[in-house]
Amino acid sequence: MAHNWSLALLVFLGLLVIAQAATPTFTSSASASYPLSSPTGLAYHAGSGKAFVASASTNQLSVYQLSALQTGGAPLITYGGSGATSASTFGGITDVAYDSTRDICYATDNLWNRVLVYSACAASVSGTPAAKVFGQTTFSTIAASTFTNPWGVAVDSSRGDLYVSDKNCKISVFSAANLLASGTVTASSSLAGTCGCSQTSLNNPRGIVTGTVNGISALVVADYGNGRLMGWNIPAANGAPATFELGASSWTVCSPGAPVAANVLSGPSDLYVDSTTGALFVSDTLNNRVLIFNAATYAPAFPNAKVAADGVVGQTGLATGTPGSGTGNLNSPNDVIYIQPGAQNPTDLLLVGDQLNNRLQSFQGNSLLATTSDTPAYYYNYSAYNYSVYYYSSLPGVSSRAAGSSQVPLSSGVAASSVAGAGSSVAAGSSFVRPTQVTGGRRGRALKKSWKHHKRLLNQNFF
Repeated sequence: MAHNWSLALLVFLGLLVIAQAATPTFTSSASASYPLSSPTGLAYHAGSGKAFVASASTNQLSVYQLSALQTGGAPLITYGGSGATSASTFGGITDVAYDSTRDICYATDNLWNRVLVYSACAASVSGTPAAKVFGQTTFSTIAASTFTNPWGVAVDSSRGDLYVSDKNCKISVFSAANLLASGTVTASSSLAGTCGCSQTSLNNPRGIVTGTVNGISALVVADYGNGRLMGWNIPAANGAPATFELGASSWTVCSPGAPVAANVLSGPSDLYVDSTTGALFVSDTLNNRVLIFNAATYAPAFPNAKVAADGVVGQTGLATGTPGSGTGNLNSPNDVIYIQPGAQNPTDLLLVGDQLNNRLQSFQGNSLLATTSDTPAYYYNYSAYNYSVYYYSSLPGVSSRAAGSSQVPLSSGVAASSVAGAGSSVAAGSSFVRPTQVTGGRRGRALKKSWKHHKRLLNQNFF
């Protein structure tokens, strides 16, 4: 697919911590009982601007308007909760997928070995019970049969098929026709099914997503235990071997974990494919970061792509994996989705379920696809509304990793400064990166104009 990566320059990048009024502070990891506590699953529908959040701590599926989610507003609808096994409770919710064509939500119930199905999901009322259950014959049974601890779920928007990952190292495939059948719903086929490291096996698969990868419709799975992503071109025949992998140089060599590096995944829990650019966003859970791979980086290396990531969120560089609860830090990030600019959001958004920090974080900017790291250049805490905004600056660089290419570290020349409380101005002595590397043409003028605009904002009272 064609994309001009040289134009994908990150001018300014920001971060919002999304939370309700009872949110833990940035230096606290204390658990709390609200819908964004321990978020493990995310879905989004651009047409309606609705976001769907699965919370492991509260065992709830919540539906938000994106604008309300970004300002700490209340959910529109809440489903589930804890309690005895029924159509209105979860034993352990882990993920959610939304079928916008039929307005249906699918939520994986990990501990009770099932998937709950909610009709009119975006237009119902709180407390509405699930309309259907997959994996069990009734809402009151929990035996492992079709599923054993299902984790991830995804809907193929073009075909309507449903995919579910589970601890038995398999992906169950439900055709669109089967999903609409009355009575017990059975899987049409499956992928993998044996635990191991090969082209036909997985090891504790978690998040799954469908999208366009390298110009082809694909299903991509976060192979948590093997430290890699596994992909199938779809539709795929029953038991078909994987078509490609990311994070390993061979189908039979899996080496997750140490050392922390730009081309190493450690316990990847989820991923997202941007259908416009082909970029892959990977929640590298045990390394406490989200890695960004541009299509121009990984596609040429298929089918076995052990390549360095182009960007990272949650760390100051690609060689660290330290957990944290402060500014821009992550602690066991789980789900991740990328949202292109639209009516609900003027800039692109990267939503990250920061599970052990009990919060959902939103990274936003003109283009996340050119970042190398996210080192804060400015931090503003507006305590009256219980959220913080972080301004980031980037020097121009190329996103390609071709021989001889150069990338200026985002931390170069940046001095972070902070001010607390409303109405404060930038502290004396603060320094900001002026984008001088590109001086000619429209790009150079645009970069300078953007820098001047943000500098003016930073040196006056705002909010």
